[in-house]
Amino acid sequence: DPEVFERLQQDPDIGPQLRLVPPESSWLGGDVTFAIMSNAFVGNPASSLSSFIAHSRLAFGFNNTSLFRKKDENGEWMDVCPGVDCLFGPKMA
Repeated sequence: DPEVFERLQQDPDIGPQLRLVPPESSWLGGDVTFAIMSNAFVGNPASSLSSFIAHSRLAFGFNNTSLFRKKDENGEWMDVCPGVDCLFGPKMA
């Protein structure tokens, strides 16, 4: 979403770190690899592609991907599954 990218680009901390892959250099396999190996990936939790990337990052040892989060009663962000015994965790019991 270009609007989301523009908002992130205007952030003083995040903006200087963003890298946009030019459309002529973009292809699904490369984009997925780039997303998996990047320092951060901004994904949509409802997207199966984002879920695949989050699980791949866990498989490569990136620990919590922060994709599965929600706001608590105080408006603070929290992990949906903070423990390792979670469907979205690095290992299941």
